[in-house]
Order: sequence, then structure tokens, then C-alpha cells
Amino acid sequence: PGSAELSSADPGGGYVNDAISVPLNIGFDFSFDGITYKKFVACTNGWMALVDPTSATFLSSEVLSDSAWINSGIRSTFTKNHVLLAPWFDDLRNVANVTTQITTLSVAKVSRIKLGLEAPPAFLNPAQFGVKYYIQSNSAGGRRLVVRWNSLSDFSTPGTVLRFEALVYENGK
Repeated sequence: PGSAELSSADPGGGYVNDAISVPLNIGFDFSFDGITYKKFVACTNGWMALVDPTSATFLSSEVLSDSAWINSGIRSTFTKNHVLLAPWFDDLRNVANVTTQITTLSVAKVSRIKLGLEAPPAFLNPAQFGVKYYIQSNSAGGRRLVVRWNSLSDFSTPGTVLRFEALVYENGK
């Protein structure tokens, strides 16, 4: 898996909150509801969107009536032909390599980790931060886009690490 080529608010980086990528290539033409999509965006809050092929840009306000972290703000009709895919839409944030963002660790454990006396938890793996994507061309169903999130369950009181993904198959299955 590779890291996405993303904007300055990089969902593929370490600690990031409410970041949305620039439009990225899907890696193949994906047809949905009579429209062929070539680009997508990913948000740290557990959603992605297929970008309207007639548009060079994506604005979250085109699919959401509120902020990028509020799932109750999904518009009933979109202003462009975007497709919203939301495998776990919530106010999430990226997992980073700092123990202080994990409130379930005791102060003593954090201190031992910082001093190098104890190994950090496995979920603080820097190779798995944030939102990653890759195009897999050797899957049984043909090419597919894989978008993976490695996120903390709640912005204000993180305690659970969520790992989930969305798959878009070239053949639509």
C-alpha cells in the first residue's frame, strides 16, 4: 500500500483532523448509474466521494450541508454528480505516533513508552497512519481501488482504533 498524493491537509499523514484530499485518480474508468468516474477524494472522517467527471474540483459543500465531520449533513440531492461512499462517517481523526492522543493509556505507561522502557502499542505503527489508497490490478475481479482508514474512534475522547476500508471494483461488483 502506498500513501496518497494529497493536499497540505494530508489525510495520509500523521495526526490530521477533518482533512479532505485533492481529487485523485481511481486508476481505471468506473461506471456508476450511467456516469464514468475517473477521480475520487478521501476524508479523514471515514468517507470518500467519486468526483463528478465534468468537474476539476471537489468541495464538501457539494455533498454536505454542514461540516465534513457531521454525517447528519448529507444532502438529499447533490449539486454535482458526485457519489458519496461512507463506510464509517463520524468525527474521526488519524492515528499518529504519539501516545498522548490515546486516552486509554495510563500516565505511567505513557511515561515508560516515552523513556523507551516499554514498546509503544502496535496500533501506533507509522506505516499505517491516516488514510491510504492503492490500486490493485491482480485481484480476482479485475482492477480495484482500495481506500483504507486507520483512525481513532472519536475526536474528543479517542479510545478505539478503527481500521476499515472501501473497495471500488472496475467491473462494478
